[in-house]
Amino acid sequence: ELFLKTGLVLMGASVNVGQIVSVGGRAVVQALIGITAVFFFAWYISRLFGLDRKLRAVISTSVSICGVSAAIAAAGSVVAKKETLAYVTTLVILFALPLMILQPYLAQLLGLSPNVTGAWIGNNIDTTAAVVGAGAIAGDQALKVATIVKLTQNAFIGVAAFLLALYWVLKVERKPKEKPSPKEIWNRFPKFVLGFAVVSIVTSIGLLSKP
Repeated sequence: ELFLKTGLVLMGASVNVGQIVSVGGRAVVQALIGITAVFFFAWYISRLFGLDRKLRAVISTSVSICGVSAAIAAAGSVVAKKETLAYVTTLVILFALPLMILQPYLAQLLGLSPNVTGAWIGNNIDTTAAVVGAGAIAGDQALKVATIVKLTQNAFIGVAAFLLALYWVLKVERKPKEKPSPKEIWNRFPKFVLGFAVVSIVTSIGLLSKP
């Protein structure tokens, strides 16, 4: 758990806000639409299968943002069991590995342009590492677009973690006639997500050299 959270904090160095802004609002709009649509679809399907609410939250956040990293943040927000996190991360990796190989070839078979291929890979494959692998197979332009789309999604990890913590305190675990305090939300919010944000800011303003 310590290594996973440390890895998530360090992953902030890959989210360069300037690079995302340089592409324009398209990446942000696509990320918002993709995250929202996939989250609620996954939540609905999970509920149909009768899954526990915490497991639904971790799965939905994981598949809608960036796989393992998002699962860790979501698990912290809803105080899920470690077994829940293990189930979801295993599921994510089992799907990401074959997609990393198959999706670039499917895009070629369908005759998709490099930009569309990159956007599809960035939105559809959950883990950042697998996105980079699939993008590299698809070509330089597809890799560039896929990476930007996925890193834009990654930037929403903190937002998703906060909203989940807020929902759990205000709705799921709220007792009758009880007024939840901001301290409760703060206690539930996974603090390592703040580390992710700080590292991202440090990288974006150029305090770290490229090497």
